[in-house]
Amino acid sequence: MPQMAQNRRRVKVYSYSEDLQWVDKGTGYVMCSYVDRLMSMAIVVRAEGDGSIMLESKITPDHPYQKQEDTLIVWTEPESCDLALSFQQQTGCDEVWNKICESLGQYAQIDMGQDIDDTIMEEFDSIITPVDLPPCELSKLEEIVKIVKAPLLIPLQRASRIQRESLILAIKQEDYIPKLIELFHMCEDLGNLEGLYQLHEIFRTFFSVNSDTLLRMMFQTSLIMDVIGCLEYNPSSKNRQHHREYIRSKALFKEVIPFQDKELVNKIHHLYRVVYIQEVILPTPSLFEENLLSALNLSIVYYKSEVVKSLQEDENFMTQLFTQLCDEATDESRLVELARLLKEICNFAQSIKSRELYQVLKQHGLMASLESMLMSEVAMVISYAVDILMIMVEFDIALVKDYIIQQQHQSSGLDDDNQLLLIITDQLVDSINSDCDVQLVGLIKMLIVPEPIVAASDIAADGTTIASTTTSSLEKSFFLQNFYKHCMHKLIAPLMAQTTGDSITKDTSSNAILLSHILDILSFCVESHTYHIKNYILNKNLLARVLILMKSMHSHLALAALRFCRRIVGLKDELYNCYIIKNDLFAPIIKAFEANGCKYNLLNSAIIELFEYIRHEDIKLLVEYFVERFSNLIEVVDYVRTFKNLRLRHEQELDRIENGENEQSQIQQGTIHGLDRYRPDPHAICDEEEEKWFNDEEESVAPLEESVHSISSTLLSSTPPASLPGAPSMSSSFFESIDVPFLHPTTHLASFPSSFIGSPRPPIKIKPINFEQKLSVSPALQSLVEYDDEDSDEEDTSQETASPAKKQRLEVSLET
Repeated sequence: MPQMAQNRRRVKVYSYSEDLQWVDKGTGYVMCSYVDRLMSMAIVVRAEGDGSIMLESKITPDHPYQKQEDTLIVWTEPESCDLALSFQQQTGCDEVWNKICESLGQYAQIDMGQDIDDTIMEEFDSIITPVDLPPCELSKLEEIVKIVKAPLLIPLQRASRIQRESLILAIKQEDYIPKLIELFHMCEDLGNLEGLYQLHEIFRTFFSVNSDTLLRMMFQTSLIMDVIGCLEYNPSSKNRQHHREYIRSKALFKEVIPFQDKELVNKIHHLYRVVYIQEVILPTPSLFEENLLSALNLSIVYYKSEVVKSLQEDENFMTQLFTQLCDEATDESRLVELARLLKEICNFAQSIKSRELYQVLKQHGLMASLESMLMSEVAMVISYAVDILMIMVEFDIALVKDYIIQQQHQSSGLDDDNQLLLIITDQLVDSINSDCDVQLVGLIKMLIVPEPIVAASDIAADGTTIASTTTSSLEKSFFLQNFYKHCMHKLIAPLMAQTTGDSITKDTSSNAILLSHILDILSFCVESHTYHIKNYILNKNLLARVLILMKSMHSHLALAALRFCRRIVGLKDELYNCYIIKNDLFAPIIKAFEANGCKYNLLNSAIIELFEYIRHEDIKLLVEYFVERFSNLIEVVDYVRTFKNLRLRHEQELDRIENGENEQSQIQQGTIHGLDRYRPDPHAICDEEEEKWFNDEEESVAPLEESVHSISSTLLSSTPPASLPGAPSMSSSFFESIDVPFLHPTTHLASFPSSFIGSPRPPIKIKPINFEQKLSVSPALQSLVEYDDEDSDEEDTSQETASPAKKQRLEVSLET
């Protein structure tokens, strides 16, 4: 036993069971030795007691070995399970680990289960020696395939990298790729398909090695077409793919503007061939193989950078391109070619994140050229212009937005119709190319986003901003102000033209699509903007116009109108709610619901969802408005509980208000009757008054709130207009109970639309308020409490006998 212990190391053997537990298989002695039966080196463990074989595992690269901590070796056997050896001593673990590494390869003597350290890899690079490649002959092709594929069969990171580096070094030193190309020509001349298939496997493996050095050797100008030829003979494909013939004869290169630099032309040809290999010849990598071709992706970026750099330096090319784009004498076919070329250049700039190229393009008149292209009568030119704008906005929105803001600042000396944002809006409204409508909508929405935007290209690796080219908050406000002043009226012009009466003027499919796009932008404005869009909706009575579209025969347009209303209701804004109630704007929705009948479709579900949202969020004004106005509908619709639940919610609210008034009345009566029996502590009263003073300071100024509140209530106390023919009338008592919420001091009541107020009226003048005036009990508050004659007499007696300070406190208590 001592001799056995000297040659073998004491270990415990563990296996990973199906129950996800490590199971102890016993204790024994391990050694690495050659096993004749397996014809390979193997890990052999014999039992400590009787010396029987507990484990016999062949050492093979197919088993991913890992050394964990100092005394554990773990590996996976695909046909059985995970195994582990736990050593009694670290020296034994190191000895067995070195034996395993020697069996796998002389350069795998490292901890393969841990991450690569740069210092360690530098040491490995210094000792890497090239593998022994066989002579480049037809008879040796099978052996070459095995040697080339060997590094890819090792699932261990470090061992695989070392063997790959050894392979690359050998290929580079022996200039092996030109020799393989010679074999390819020989096999192709002899018609040796087996050799061509093996060469295909070799070159496919070279791409999988993911080495920039190998790619540079294969992508030499004199060799790249032969490499493509080797990739034509895929053994898994029934028919040979003639890639070289397609590149040479069918893929024609057309110089829209001749390049003076011939080297630039060669770079473009070379780039096209490399991209062709990636996108056409090589299979699309799966989700788990995206990083396997990272070297190829970097090579393409490098070649694109070379092309872009040459383009930036070609002053003659840039001048001719933009001069011809803006020239009215340029014919349509030529204009289409120039626009397509400009789009390809912008795609290049975006793919390599080249801000410099965009700056060069802008200096030569890119934005003016885009304006000219958008105003063209050629549909393809417009399409290319929209694509270019989308590319620029996605790369850095400041490239476009800064130009628009600059135009807005110079609008005093510039025709408003020539502003880029206005041209985009006109193109959407008067579009001759319906294929661009969706892109134009997306472009407008991206441009009018109010939040500050930092381009992805401005973010450094550490998360900091490199250069902030975004506009300031003041400029963004100025941008939106100009959008609503110059563009919004043109954007909604088709909507206003189609809803002049109580029905849609022309309910055609083309008009329905256009109106849907307009409503999409308006819905986005409701969600993203606050002040500007609110004023616009109230001034133009926009929601009432939009809801006329609920009568459309096109369901998508009716849903778009309902979606716009849903966005407004979703804000839960009191001013919007009062506007809806005053103009009876749920009537068109209910009419559409009744016209839809019992059809279980999207319109039905969307309308029910709207009122379910009102009930769930407990929007009291709208709940009361619906229950009072559409009580008949509640009784008719019984297949959903939404409308009955709305009535129940309204009844609960009425009960709560009634109970609250009764309690308040009892509290006030009790306070008055108990004045003689209870005298509060004067210090406590001072504390309460002081606390009330600070609470009032945190809120808005009370007198101003009461003033605006009373004016708004007066505006809403008139009888609602008959906005829809045949609509049932509502009781004026309901409208008299509606209060407009306290408005922000910057909101001018004089700017409210006449439709909101009822009938056209002159602007309302608000008298200055004296905040130092003495508080008094308003009649409305006094009328909330009714007293008997005896109680009133007692109240008068109490007030007469009370001290002046006590009378003042009594007034305050009555007001509260």
